[in-house]
Amino acid sequence: VQGLDASVSPESSTVVPGGEQQLTVTLDGYASGTLEGTLRAEVPAGWSAEPASQPFALRSDGAPASTQETVTVHVPASAAEGDHPITLIAETPEGRRATATATVRVARPLTAWEFATDGDPEGWRPANQLEPFTVAGGELRTRATGGDPYLIRDGLSLDARRDLVVEVTMTTSAGGGGQLFWAGPAGGYAEARSSRFTVESGGERVYRVPLPAQGGNVTSLRLDPLTGPGDIAIESIRVFG
Repeated sequence: VQGLDASVSPESSTVVPGGEQQLTVTLDGYASGTLEGTLRAEVPAGWSAEPASQPFALRSDGAPASTQETVTVHVPASAAEGDHPITLIAETPEGRRATATATVRVARPLTAWEFATDGDPEGWRPANQLEPFTVAGGELRTRATGGDPYLIRDGLSLDARRDLVVEVTMTTSAGGGGQLFWAGPAGGYAEARSSRFTVESGGERVYRVPLPAQGGNVTSLRLDPLTGPGDIAIESIRVFG
């Protein structure tokens, strides 16, 4: 007897046209020996997945087993905005089949800081308990030196009459809490004008932080990436409507 299940993370994500999204596929199964098969990705026309197909093997020996595989989905620059399904299909020669579906939303940001030019922090400044910025190789790097580090971007005129999402892509050497503050028509930075999120240490993570409708323009953003010392590398900060 064999069994096979599949799940994918993240189940939903936002990608800009011409961008890419890495998906992690978890395969759970059991068999009398090793459960082997092929994992393939079905993507919209004009898109590509790397690898499009790959072998998998779960060494079960009669007990539940699990393995993880990664698939990188490449979104063409001509992709239409909106939600697009990505289907991951695992199959064995014996006919076992498991599927998982992720939704990739293609959207153009209202504004974005990509840190693509060496030495240019694009208006962001280390306001508290952060070492001076280094921008190189498409990342803004710094180090938190205390329990309340934050960086600030002033001089904005961001239309926030509707709900927005601020997407932060970064890597940190420590985990903990993150927080986004904003200043606008209702006043300056305050707990009531902020959203908290959980920061995970290790590899690159994408954090989607809500910025609720404010009734006018947001003029400044403050990002608290950690609640203690640690290394920080920010690949991008994007605002979506």
